[in-house]
Amino acid sequence: MAVADYGYCQLSYGAWPGGTRAPSASIAYRTSVPLLIQVGADDTTVSPAACKALVASARDAGVNIDLVVYPNVGHRFDAGVVETPAATVQASVQRITTFIKAHLPR
Repeated sequence: MAVADYGYCQLSYGAWPGGTRAPSASIAYRTSVPLLIQVGADDTTVSPAACKALVASARDAGVNIDLVVYPNVGHRFDAGVVETPAATVQASVQRITTFIKAHLPR
């Protein structure tokens, strides 16, 4: 499994910024492991719209990727920056913990 906090979604398998048509399923992003992407809705470094487009394209191709977009926070939302509410940091950590537990071998 893998977790990408504010992972750069725009250039993998072609650049498709939010609002533009996603690539066809034949060139969609694919992963062989469960993937969780977390991004802040107000991130100006990593485009939440591009992450949504990447995930939509992957899902159209049959690849399930989890995406969480945290409202009212920007880049480095989990790094203890003053602007990030503690509840958001806690939600992020909890989401990662739940994701890992769900994908551990049994």
